Amino acid sequence: MCAPPIIELKGVVKRYGDKVVLPGIDLSVRDGEFLTLLGPSGCGKTTILRLLAGFEAAQEGEVHIDGLRVDGVPANRRPVNTVFQHYALFPHMRVFDNVAFGLQVKGIGRDEVEQRVRASLDMVRLSEYAERKPHQLSGGQQQRVALARAVVNRPRLLLLDECLNALDYKLRQEMRIELKQLQRRMGITFLFVTHDQEEALSMSDRIAVMREGRIEQLGTPRALYEQPANLFVAGFIGEVNVFPARILSAAADSGWEVEIAGVHCRIAGDDLRVGQTVQVLLRPEDMRIEELLADEPASGRLVGRVVERIYKGRTLDSIVELENGQRVAASEFFDEESPDFDHAPGSRVAVSWVSGWEIVLADA
Repeated sequence: MCAPPIIELKGVVKRYGDKVVLPGIDLSVRDGEFLTLLGPSGCGKTTILRLLAGFEAAQEGEVHIDGLRVDGVPANRRPVNTVFQHYALFPHMRVFDNVAFGLQVKGIGRDEVEQRVRASLDMVRLSEYAERKPHQLSGGQQQRVALARAVVNRPRLLLLDECLNALDYKLRQEMRIELKQLQRRMGITFLFVTHDQEEALSMSDRIAVMREGRIEQLGTPRALYEQPANLFVAGFIGEVNVFPARILSAAADSGWEVEIAGVHCRIAGDDLRVGQTVQVLLRPEDMRIEELLADEPASGRLVGRVVERIYKGRTLDSIVELENGQRVAASEFFDEESPDFDHAPGSRVAVSWVSGWEIVLADA
């Protein structure tokens, strides 16, 4: 049975002057889940966080948190805490005092403050740094202090606004794991905002992909990656090759015969019809490249030449320009012992893919 929603936005409209940022959005977030708002800059992600935190007010619609309508409820009376991109720690205070500040403002007794701050610092593995000042900490440690300060208040909802952006790549990867583990231990609902699809895929229970104030698709990371609702979602969640195609006929056993870049191929797909124009989407990891001799036929595969090879450690990525001028990307696990693996730029190659992994979007 699904957990009841802790957040509900119903027909929420937000304008800044004449600009409509949210044109009437609906969103439901389950209690205890890690949901990410993912999208390009200016799509409305942070505006939603600010509406929930109480820093902004909607012109229309309803905002509900934990079953209560909070329109007009001031920020300090909502069961919400926010972790921002910039940690906003008090530089003159010890780590302990930074974390304790919110509890002290609420007038909570000294013994309980001590207990809760120590527990929060234990949770983020910073107990031994309690007496240090923020400038004596690394960026990752300061981020964990900001998290401890947020969770010490035991909010029902934690809002995280692009809070990993200031960290270097390796530290961001470590913090992704720590954030997810922290969320599971605490059972607090996390609403995370980012434009980084790798962060969204690695941490989230569900992802809402946004564009121009609207949710294009809401689902699990796997569902969005393997079954995108449209071309925008497919392109925003990972890399994708897009091939315009026309359905020629139904295949004898299953699937469909299509024409892609002048070549007859077979694809999988449901609810298609002969003569229909579609977009066939293929992820780089599902593409296969085989080098051809000068006059060797391609046997129904796409033909092109390697433009670039990019070594990434575990994978070797290729950019291939097809005979029709279209460029496609392929990603293969690195195998230096394979005689067919090192396709140098300029090599003539045949391009195919793993059958059944195509994503087929019907043209409107």
